[in-house]
This record gives sequence, structure tokens and C-alpha cells, in this order.
Amino acid sequence: MRTLNLLEASVQPELLQLMHSWRYYPAVIVDPQLEVLALNLTAQRLYGRVADETNLARFVFGNQAARDFLADWPKVARDVVAGLRVAAGNDPRNPALRVLVAELTASSTEFRSLWSHSKAEPSSAGVLRLRDAELGLMSLNFQVFGIDDRTGQQLVVFQPAGTADLRP
Repeated sequence: MRTLNLLEASVQPELLQLMHSWRYYPAVIVDPQLEVLALNLTAQRLYGRVADETNLARFVFGNQAARDFLADWPKVARDVVAGLRVAAGNDPRNPALRVLVAELTASSTEFRSLWSHSKAEPSSAGVLRLRDAELGLMSLNFQVFGIDDRTGQQLVVFQPAGTADLRP
């Protein structure tokens, strides 16, 4: 995964410090376009296995590995589109978001279909199931926290569901 140092600069240092202290719980900070601004080491170990892409929407709709990695790809795809719809409703003039939506609409028939029919109801909590060649099928509970209304940044924290263990 390409370096996130420049993107991390837009995140509050105290939040970065807190997030990086969570050794056993993957955590990611994203902006309204679902650009990954920061992720802790555990999240890097999971996501970095399959993606060099720092934008979650581009990863989901533009990378075949996403369909293998995300056991419930259709649900994740719907949530991604719903999240982008909410972001578009909150800031309809956001140029980066408009470019992203235009790009995904042109390049992905699945995105185009979901965008034209989607309701803006992204999941703020739930279970994410991942399929990894080495670790097998994992179920992670997740919770999305709004960080700052001005920036639209969100913190997503994952916790193993059941007996899964993400310790190194």
C-alpha cells in the first residue's frame, strides 16, 4: 500500500496516537470519498494483503481481489454506494467526490446500477466477513464513528467476532 503520510497529516494527532495504540483491533480513518487517511498496523496487515489502493470505493469496484477478499461483496458494495450518497447529500459541491462518482459510474456497471437505485442508508455497525488465503474466513464486528462534521472524517474500528484472533 502506498504511503499515507501526507494523508495522515489531515487527521488529529491525538486520534492517530490512540488508533495506533490498538494493537489487536483494526482501525481505519476515511474521508467522505472513502479515501483511507490512516490505518493502524493491524488494519495494514489485513488490507495490505490484497490492495495497494487507498480509496475503498475504487478497491471495491475496481479490484477483482475485493470480490475474493470481501466474503459479502454485494452488501459491502451497497454500503459503499450508500456512504458516498450520504457524503454527496452533505456536500453536493465536493469536487473530489464528484470526480470519484463520475469515474466509478464510467468504469463499473455494478456501481452505476447501485448508484442509480441506492438509498442513503450505510451501515454504521455490523459484521464484515473477510476471506484471506492464510487466515481463512474471518468475521469482524465493526462500528463507524463520525470524527469531525467539518471534515466528514470517520473512524471505523473492527473487533473479531466469535473466536477469531488477529494477534500477530
